[in-house]
Amino acid sequence: MKHFFLIILSLFFTAGSLAHPGGPITPPWPLSISTAPLDIETLPGEWVAYSHNTIWFLQIELNANGRGLAAIHIQSNAIRNHKVDGWLAPDQNALIGEILVDENRSQKIMIFKDKDGTKLRIAAGGNGYYDLKLYKREKGK
Repeated sequence: MKHFFLIILSLFFTAGSLAHPGGPITPPWPLSISTAPLDIETLPGEWVAYSHNTIWFLQIELNANGRGLAAIHIQSNAIRNHKVDGWLAPDQNALIGEILVDENRSQKIMIFKDKDGTKLRIAAGGNGYYDLKLYKREKGK
């Protein structure tokens, strides 16, 4: 009986570990996207996105300790206060973190790369989200 219980328990854990496709995506992010390797060293600097009838300006700064930790600053008319700050940490093929919307509310974010390019995903109400396709801003523009 003891061996039977151990076999059932091991099958349960094996099935549970195979149910999730092991990747950078964790809820509330959909499990159906396929990410490409993200080169963290190319992320620091200024980025721009065009979405929700406005322009989004992003500044990404890597932490000097070299572990891939980053700060993110976003400015846009689509944001209630027009400016938010947050943090990012590496998670396989993505950077995952949060932005502080106000003193009482934060939103999860993720920077990843797929077949269309580099994107910022921002969690919305419930399990919703929206993606911003990012374009590297060249100096002097």
